[in-house]
Amino acid sequence: MQDPEPILEIDDLTVMRGKALLNGVSWCIHPGEHWAVLGANGSGKSTLLNVVNAFMGPARGSMR
Repeated sequence: MQDPEPILEIDDLTVMRGKALLNGVSWCIHPGEHWAVLGANGSGKSTLLNVVNAFMGPARGSMR
């Protein structure tokens, strides 16, 4: 059985704001999966979610 198409696919995402805030992030979420974004202060959690919600744009990479 084939895996279903992902509902979110991030490939090699880099976000720059004077320095790299995120560098080379890849992530894939399939229907029915549950994910949490965890990390220390300043690790890029809010930046990642801002890109997913189109509040910020990446310098490199793609999101589908």
